[in-house]
Amino acid sequence: MPGDLTVQLSHVVPDAKRHALFMRTRKDTDAPSHAGEQVLLDTTIHDGRSADLKLDEASFELFEHPTKLATEDFYGGQRVYTEYYDEIRDLFKKVTGCAHVHVFHHQVRNKQRLVSGESTEGVSTSTPVQPYAYGIHTDSSCFHAEDMFKVMVQSAPPNCRCGRFLYINAWRNIAEEPVEHDHLAVLDERTLVKPDDYIQTELHGVGYDVLQYNLSSRNAGQHQWYYFPQMRTNEVLVFKQWDSDTLRPGRVCFHTAISDPTAPVGAPARQSIEVRSFLFFPDHKPNTCPVMPAPELGDEGGQGVTAVGGKDSIKNGLTCIESDTRCARWLLFFLQWQYKTGGSKSVLEVMVKDDGNHHELKEATAATKAKTLELLLQQGAGKHVDRIFAGPGPMGLMLRKLFKTQLGAALMGAATALAVSAMVKRCTK
Repeated sequence: MPGDLTVQLSHVVPDAKRHALFMRTRKDTDAPSHAGEQVLLDTTIHDGRSADLKLDEASFELFEHPTKLATEDFYGGQRVYTEYYDEIRDLFKKVTGCAHVHVFHHQVRNKQRLVSGESTEGVSTSTPVQPYAYGIHTDSSCFHAEDMFKVMVQSAPPNCRCGRFLYINAWRNIAEEPVEHDHLAVLDERTLVKPDDYIQTELHGVGYDVLQYNLSSRNAGQHQWYYFPQMRTNEVLVFKQWDSDTLRPGRVCFHTAISDPTAPVGAPARQSIEVRSFLFFPDHKPNTCPVMPAPELGDEGGQGVTAVGGKDSIKNGLTCIESDTRCARWLLFFLQWQYKTGGSKSVLEVMVKDDGNHHELKEATAATKAKTLELLLQQGAGKHVDRIFAGPGPMGLMLRKLFKTQLGAALMGAATALAVSAMVKRCTK
């Protein structure tokens, strides 16, 4: 029956060494691998449904917010990007009052439908379906979140460069059945000893490096953990990755999956989705955002996006496409001919042209578009494109005959300009 649980959670014994964990192959130039001494501690996980827990106080909160998507819609379907992201934007605006939301990533988890991320480079966390995230951690830190802010704000309205920003997650059960096992447990940040309990840890993954926090064992006896039993699809657990406002008691949320010792035999596997977003509060006083240079003004007189903003919008889209098989197939479908004839630069030129204005580049001057392309090439966007098109793939094999004809090339060329920018933007909305 639902209620408080007692489980063993692994904590880190604090030391003075540099902590670094590797999910990718460690390089000679990397810091030594050091996870620190681990200790298992009996931990009470309280039933959060009987407590008054608020987002700005505890660092998490449960909200009722239905979705129109069915379970299978979350497994690789475009409706996640075109509809679910909009639902999450609406939720965040409603519960926080933010002026602008940038949804940039999601992850589906289900232990029975895992897509392996193992390769010669290590274990990728970007496959369409991932395992449950056991182990106490935060996804970010003040340093990592501020670095992300400097990227995310480039594609936000100019006034978002000041005020307050919030890096945040929305976690939902996507199955028809309530969650009975492998719950998500969250820690009330008000019960932490600051800064003693935060252990900075470098996580090096395949394609990314993140500075996050692990949890010290020293004051574990006073920590208050919660979960929400029997979560259903009409509920969303919102928790913070970082809040720039230093006056909020809850600014970052330690969390972990937990195995429920009281779960009934044969309980269905937990199916969940978490969506990551940046929220912007430009009217917040005082300014708690990192100092940013004024946005560039192109020949458009400030009416269009800057070259930097266009570059970031396209590059963020390519990053998401690399981790989403369905989006990658669409890119391959629409731009195979461009890549075959002109390589990665030709593909990027189509995106910068932006006939659908999905990156706000359509009305930009030729000089701004040229600068956008230059920045993309300088910062390795061509390598993103090369990785997506590496090898023929199943879609490439199917299209080879089509591209041998002039008619096929013409049809694909006409479809490309209208579809590809929308697809790239859809992956980052």
